[in-house]
Amino acid sequence: MPYNRADLPSLRDDLVVLYLHGGGYFFGSPQTHRQLALNMAKHCDAPVFSLDYRLAPKHRFPAALDDAIAAYQWLVKTYPHRHFIIAGDSAGGGLAINTALEARSHGLPRPAAVITFSWTHMAVTGESVDSNNRSCAMLTAKGVREAAQYYLGNADPRDPRHSPLYADLTGLPPQLIFASTDEVLRDDSTRFAAKAREQGVEVELHLVRGVPHVWPIFARIVPEGRESLRQVQAFVVRTVPPAQSRAA
Repeated sequence: MPYNRADLPSLRDDLVVLYLHGGGYFFGSPQTHRQLALNMAKHCDAPVFSLDYRLAPKHRFPAALDDAIAAYQWLVKTYPHRHFIIAGDSAGGGLAINTALEARSHGLPRPAAVITFSWTHMAVTGESVDSNNRSCAMLTAKGVREAAQYYLGNADPRDPRHSPLYADLTGLPPQLIFASTDEVLRDDSTRFAAKAREQGVEVELHLVRGVPHVWPIFARIVPEGRESLRQVQAFVVRTVPPAQSRAA
């Protein structure tokens, strides 16, 4: 459900954000990510719907993706005259990208943009998984691989429905991507950004030095988190201008 409009009185009425929390597809919830979702509402100036999707290992792939695309379908039906941004962190970032791809496959309206923080590629093939294993403040190579196994079970790790590095990215909406230079998942973001650009997708990539995985969740105490949220705000204004600006 969206945050109370009384807490955010200036929210736009032409934009909705679908937020997909991180947690390796096996933990986390809208409650654990409430502060980050609230900050997204403030900086996007729009209501945020934070999805409580099903988690592994009880619910393996494609359960989370099925829930996310069902949520997007519901939003499109419920708010037919609004623009939509799909956003997420870590596993939720990967899920955000794949939800945009599934929307294309289902013939649904294209989201206006996708915003990801430290997103996770389930095939776990980036060189940084091992090269940054000692410098990453939150994740380990072993932990990332175990999380992928929890979610995938016997599924093909290169299935593009969960590993969009293997998908046709043509026609995706503009992408705003954040990653830490020191995290094991860095190359998931850099490789995806490179491929998306090659296929004609507009990409804005921010690599931030010396911060932990999904640092905007710590924006109250991490200045880089506040700066990244300001960059989210600028991107949204530029990519999805408020209705008054578009009409001017």
